[in-house]
Amino acid sequence: MGSNNEVSLRVAEARTRDVGRLIVRIPQRYMRVLGIEPGGEYVEIIGNKRSAYAQVWPAYTDDEDKDYIRMDGVLSKMPASVLVMLLRLGRLI
Repeated sequence: MGSNNEVSLRVAEARTRDVGRLIVRIPQRYMRVLGIEPGGEYVEIIGNKRSAYAQVWPAYTDDEDKDYIRMDGVLSKMPASVLVMLLRLGRLI
């Protein structure tokens, strides 16, 4: 994990029901590290060459034990084959 206001996660493809909604899903343990309440808060997602903002939602139950952030191609703007990339999340003030 990172400092108190950022964490590093691997990108995983959003599930079909989340595509186009401009949300990301992260495990609740990381939401606690960032001080984020489930559903409604926005985070900045910083990649190698660009950043984006998205509403953060809790990970699906079967993803809680993984170090993933699930996002769709609209947010990541990357080819579907590039799904493993480290990101830093920081809470917006």
